[in-house]
Parts: sequence; structure tokens; C-alpha cells
Amino acid sequence: MHDDKIILVHNGALGDFLIAWPALLAVARQYGNEAALLYAGREPYAPWAAAAGFQPAPGETRAAVERLYGASSWDTPALAPLAGSRIIWIGLRTPPFDAALLHATDGGARLTFLPMVPENGGGESVRAHLARMMDERLALPWPEDAATVWQERVARWHGLNGRSGDEKNGEIGGDVLLFPGAGHRAKEWPAQRWLDLARRLLDRGLSCRLVLGPVELERGFDAQGVPAIAPPSLAELIERIAEAAAVAGADTGPMHAAALTGTPALALFGPTGARLWAPAEACILRADVDCRPCSTTTHGIACAERDCMESIAVDAVEKSVLEILDVKKEKPACLSSQTSRLLQKQ
Repeated sequence: MHDDKIILVHNGALGDFLIAWPALLAVARQYGNEAALLYAGREPYAPWAAAAGFQPAPGETRAAVERLYGASSWDTPALAPLAGSRIIWIGLRTPPFDAALLHATDGGARLTFLPMVPENGGGESVRAHLARMMDERLALPWPEDAATVWQERVARWHGLNGRSGDEKNGEIGGDVLLFPGAGHRAKEWPAQRWLDLARRLLDRGLSCRLVLGPVELERGFDAQGVPAIAPPSLAELIERIAEAAAVAGADTGPMHAAALTGTPALALFGPTGARLWAPAEACILRADVDCRPCSTTTHGIACAERDCMESIAVDAVEKSVLEILDVKKEKPACLSSQTSRLLQKQ
């Protein structure tokens, strides 16, 4: 069957999309000369899909993709705009549509689902698992140069040539960005500790800023006089991360943005597993409690308190941030041996 259109769908969270971005690049490289490449996932990510080679799907196509959620057969008239297409849907674990649609029928489309999370957690990271699914289901290799391509195509939009800060006379250029929020409250490090950390870094003469997203603003996060910014768009968020000297946060999307931009990152892990979700080349600090990790995708987190995240001391986070800044030119991945040891304990 010849595919007239390749339709890529990803409706997940920011971090999930950034992890999956290399898959978009691989699909575009494989099919870009043979078919129209259309993106029909979450609209805020459309500019980044365009950077991989995808154009926004027209309204009729997007509407038909939305109707896949309730359809059980390609004979459904509402799916007619998808005829002759190959749909590649990237999700966490299970297809959000009837499994019968995965089997092509005459006049229908070909639908492939690529899960990011291993069925039983396993020993694979989400990146490794997605790469394996791409190989098994589409015969596509994972593009090892994805971060380089991201930096060329996305950072270039903002006139960036890597981070703006340089080391001059022993001084660190660029901001240290601290991300106090997370998609799930159980993954957050206590707000007061972020404030304490920021003040310590400021006292050392470093330029440090809290980064507040829509959730933190909605919850009325009080920066208590600590410098803070609230990027009005995802594009500006990426720009800030690309220019930063280093970033620190919980298991959250901006840490994966740092991985793509090449900005040194420190990620704090509590209920979720670093082996599964750690950003590429990040320095990892994990909660010191026996019960973690307790969830694969946060859906199973039942604890009302954040005891695991509270077990991470400010001293440890400060030390790790300073280590990142000290070695950022030689080892932007932080202390790789330390990271490896931590991941092996997950």
C-alpha cells in the first residue's frame, strides 16, 4: 500500500514529546521524499514538529484523527479523510483507540502505535524502549544526532549558537534556572527548599532565577523576593533554557528540553524512576527512601505526603549544581560515573 500522507500524532505531556522528538525526525527522514508529512498532535508542539519536517495537519484531517478515539472500524465515514494515509501514533503504554484499527482494511489507513513505556517497567529507559519499538514496528533507526539537529533547527530560530554565557576570569555566564514545579505534586521538591537553594546560589554571586510555569502561577507560588521569570510561551522557555548555564528541577519537561539543547541539567527524582525517565546526559539526585520508585507514569502514586522528595537535602542539591557548573565545559553530562552508579541503583 502506498501512503499518500504520513500523519504523526502525539498528545502527551511536554517531557514526553521532547523525549519522542527524535522519533519524529527519524520518520521525516524516512518518508519525507515519498509522502506529505502532517502533524496532528497537541498544537503547542506544532513548531517543534515543523522543525523535524512536519506541517500542521489541515482541520479536516485533524478532526478525523480525533474521531479515532471512538471508532471501531475504518468503514466509519468520519474517518474517510484518513484513507491512504499511514498514521504513526506515539503514546505512553496502550493505544487510546480500538485495537481493531491497528489492522488495515481496504480503503482505510495504516495505523501504527509506538509505546514509550515498557509493559512491566523493565530495565529499559523510555528512550530505549521507543527506539526499539521504532525498529520493530517501522524498521527505523533512532537518530543519534537528534540533539544536534534540534540545536541547529530550533535554537537557530532565536539566533542562539549554544548558551550565551561563557566562562571569563573564572566567572560563570548565563543564569542558573530553577524549576520548582512538576506535573504531579508528588514529584515536587518543597518550595521552601527551592527558595533556600536560590538564595545560596545568589549569595555565591551566581545569576539565579526561578522559572514559574502556568501551574505555579495558578497556585500563587511566592518567590519571596528571589528573581523569577514566567516565560509566556514554550518558544521562550526553550530560549531561556538554551541560554542558561545550568538548570535544575524535578522529573519534568524542562529537564528534557535541557537535554536537547545541551544545557547541563540536574534532575531530582522521587516517586518516578530515573532509570526509566532520566533526561539524557543529566545529573541525577534521587530520594533516599526504600519505597521509591513507586510509580511508572505517576498514575499509581497514592501517597498524600511528599516524604520521598523531602528526603533530598538542600546541601546535596547545591553541591550538585556547583559541580555541574565547574565541569560544564568538559563534561556537560555532569559526573557521568556518578550518574551511572545512581541509575544502576534504581
